[in-house]
Amino acid sequence: MNAKEFDEVLDEQIGIKGTQRRSNYENELNAALFGLSLQESRRAMGMTQTQLGEMIGVKRAHISKIENGTSNLTLQTMTRIASALGLSIRFTLNPINGK
Repeated sequence: MNAKEFDEVLDEQIGIKGTQRRSNYENELNAALFGLSLQESRRAMGMTQTQLGEMIGVKRAHISKIENGTSNLTLQTMTRIASALGLSIRFTLNPINGK
């Protein structure tokens, strides 16, 4: 039995990088990871979703959706969240398929 690289499994199960299905999968995964990170940071500060929402001008339900990875998050909202939690955000732009 040959071991496969994780990317090979993703290529087979989800689709090759650059395809719409794979992009959707990666976007959903990134949203979920951001949400988990936000939740951990917020809880570490002893802050409720309601308190964070009030600090950045959104309702508790919106914070919940962000933490669950189901909100279409804007850069402006991400920046306000980071500021409220005393965090910084870093982005890396990488070429798709080594282009």
